[in-house]
Amino acid sequence: MLKVIGMAFAGVMLALLMGQQKSEYSLYIAIAVGVLIFLYISGYLQEAVKLLQDMGAQSGVSGGALGILFKVMGIAYLTEFSAQLCKDAGHAAIAMKVELAGKLMILVTAIPIFSSLAEMILSLLQ
Repeated sequence: MLKVIGMAFAGVMLALLMGQQKSEYSLYIAIAVGVLIFLYISGYLQEAVKLLQDMGAQSGVSGGALGILFKVMGIAYLTEFSAQLCKDAGHAAIAMKVELAGKLMILVTAIPIFSSLAEMILSLLQ
């Protein structure tokens, strides 16, 4: 975590210095630092995915359900990252649209789980 904090502080300092000369540089630096942090943590993300896959295999959860879970998590993280970039650029209205689109995509992606759950509930009620 110290490396992430160090990258963030270095990025903020660089953005402040460069932003005094040209304000658009601050946005470019924020995007670059965000991408660097994302690339750095992607290794840890792979470990988390492997752990969830192992837990799913041990618990007997179907691969399809885990696939949907991973897609939903990916959509949520990418949506948050994109919305924060929009906010950093001073476009809160666009950020809100990105968040709405992400929520709708999560809903659409999770429909198979909702329908399976509804089928199970209906079969128990009969």
